[in-house]
Amino acid sequence: MNMRAVVITLLVLALLVPVLPAQAQDPTGADCDPNEVQIWLTERQAWRNATQDVLDAQGMSVPNARNYLHDHLQQIEDLDRPGCADEAMLWTYYLYSNLQYLLTCGGAANTACVREMQERLADYRQRDDDAIDALGGPFGFGADAFRDVRPAGWALGPGAEEPVQDQPDQPPQAIQPTPIMGADGPPAPSDVPEQTGPPQALTFAGPQTKQFGPLYNDEFDETYTVEVTVQNARFVPETEMSSVAAPGYALLIVDLAARNLGPDYIAEIGPDNFQVSDSTGNLLDSIYIEEVAECLFDYVDMEAGATTSGCLSFEVPLTGALDLRYSFDPYGDYVEGQYLTFSLR
Repeated sequence: MNMRAVVITLLVLALLVPVLPAQAQDPTGADCDPNEVQIWLTERQAWRNATQDVLDAQGMSVPNARNYLHDHLQQIEDLDRPGCADEAMLWTYYLYSNLQYLLTCGGAANTACVREMQERLADYRQRDDDAIDALGGPFGFGADAFRDVRPAGWALGPGAEEPVQDQPDQPPQAIQPTPIMGADGPPAPSDVPEQTGPPQALTFAGPQTKQFGPLYNDEFDETYTVEVTVQNARFVPETEMSSVAAPGYALLIVDLAARNLGPDYIAEIGPDNFQVSDSTGNLLDSIYIEEVAECLFDYVDMEAGATTSGCLSFEVPLTGALDLRYSFDPYGDYVEGQYLTFSLR
């Protein structure tokens, strides 16, 4: 989709550096080596500071910023995390998920959505601060120790102007493996060759309903089964008033519903749980277009028995197979049997 480059000046920059109070307790009771905690906090904060560089960058497009944030969260997820840091990691997931969504709202100039996400992020920031407070406080780690660190070898690609930064007096001690994303910038959405003409027809015959679970969520010590229904799938017709896809792509809208079959609570389900897989195996995240403004499948927490519904839009290749995927962990690796697949084409 043709998305204009925007300068990311959203009021989320203060979210990226939590503040640690003088007194705190380990929320899990797990034994943690102070050195392991310090290393994890340093490396985690290094990637979150890199995220701030992305948000500060001049000329950064929303799609590229989303790709960078996805990569940064994956890097944090791959760190060797001590057991007492699980709650801090949980709120890291929530922050990045909502930062992604806020970028999408900002790129679409949806001011109402931006305001809503900023309010939600303020709450998540406080919860994230509380988790970091509890983790670092007992070991005397303060935020100043992590403000200037960056991952070793990481740099913004040439597609964005890197902000000028003051260098720390001493280099950070965190040692980070080679980033998944190279210095040339984020990967393209798909390697499918550019096509022309109308999109290949969908073969979806809906509605289709599938269940995933029972699933044990060790972060919350809860077990539940989720039921996902794909009610319909359709392409956005090309008109003078419709949103426009990038050359070789079409805009796809999928109508969804989800139900928590219990017995426990689901802590957030939303757009990041769904992706489309194309014929080459590339996973495509949802995007925001005006056509889904009135039906957007939003982030919700679900009690046992609760239902939610809405629609999501994707920019997909004109031809080739398309599958919609639901995953409990949108930032983890896809493992056979750990996600639901709905064939669309």
